[in-house]
Amino acid sequence: MKITFNNQNFEHKKIPRYIYHLTNEHAYNSMLQDGFIRTSEFDPYVKKQGVHLIELSNFIKFWKEHDDWGKNNETLQKSLLRIAVRWIHSFFEEKNNLVILKIPTASLDFDKLKIRSQHEFFKFKYSDNPYRRTNPHLEGFTPASESRKYNNRKEAIEYIYQSIIPINITERIGNTVNVPSLKNNQHNIEKEILTRAFEGTPESKTVEIFI
Repeated sequence: MKITFNNQNFEHKKIPRYIYHLTNEHAYNSMLQDGFIRTSEFDPYVKKQGVHLIELSNFIKFWKEHDDWGKNNETLQKSLLRIAVRWIHSFFEEKNNLVILKIPTASLDFDKLKIRSQHEFFKFKYSDNPYRRTNPHLEGFTPASESRKYNNRKEAIEYIYQSIIPINITERIGNTVNVPSLKNNQHNIEKEILTRAFEGTPESKTVEIFI
């Protein structure tokens, strides 16, 4: 009997079943009209080369306050939520409403799914070492199949998909959260946002365990 191996199935065992894209309601409505999540124009290292995503348990466990981020009392959770909903600079309600999209990795091309360590990124950001400016890992070219290695080191990692993503393979999950309405709870605002956003979803259990 001849045994064959599907490389994509093998790699899938090393990659999370789902990854998530955080955005705001205004951007989501634009995606629905356009049909795609388009690549980022804001990241100078992977500009227009990738859609930025997270894996939930890594985001909950390792994107918290850390010396590598360079600021006291700052968490990458809060930073990403702030970017997604523009909660400081926007007075347009739809841009202040958090929307979370769930994406099955089985629907993606694994060769285009990469990871980047936030710890390595911030070390580079605060370094004058010119070598780091040509580090391919920071430019988003590390295969997502290596994510376990970074998880084992308790590093915060982001996923970068090096193409547009059809909106019809995504699922909008949980609740829309108007972030500025929670401004009186700044101390635990990340927990409050994520708890409300994932309420009633299987993902809420992950939030309860790790926050």
